[in-house]
Order: sequence, then structure tokens, then C-alpha cells
Amino acid sequence: FEVVNAVLLLTHYKGDDGIPYQDYIDSIIASNNQLAIAVKIADILDHLEQETPGAESLKLRYTKALTKFVATEYGFNKLMSLVTDVLTRQTLDHIRKSA
Repeated sequence: FEVVNAVLLLTHYKGDDGIPYQDYIDSIIASNNQLAIAVKIADILDHLEQETPGAESLKLRYTKALTKFVATEYGFNKLMSLVTDVLTRQTLDHIRKSA
């Protein structure tokens, strides 16, 4: 049931019938659905990591959304967990290369 709710929350309808992106982000945060929040944070980080020419306005939009997630306790903890995982992987890769 939680997975279905997360998928529904993460489905962003665009166009005339859609809701603005920041309202969409607010609805995910308000849901307190930890799976949806975790997936969206990972998605935003992936978008921010990509080098897409002319995507500065998108990066601003994603940064604003990430800031909203980090303002919540769960969002902050999830982001720190993801950062720790990345740093751990990078450290292990560095150790393996040095050995």
C-alpha cells in the first residue's frame, strides 16, 4: 500500500491540468510518505549531478525543492544518509585504487 501511495505521489501531471512543480514538491512533503520523499530526494540529486546545457533554470528549481525537503527532519536525515553513502563509496574506491 505504501508503494502505491508513493507512486501516486511521485506522478507529476504536467500541462494545463497539472500542478506547479513547487506545489507538487509541497504535496510530497506534506504526505510524510518516507518512500516518496526518499525517491524524490534521490531523483533531485541525480538531476543536479547531470550537466545539461542550458539547464540553469532547472537546477534552480531542483535546488529550491531540495531545500524544502532538507527543512524537514526526515528529509535532512535522508539526504545526510545519501551523502554518507556516496562519501563511503568514494573513500572505498580510493582505498582500493591505492592498494
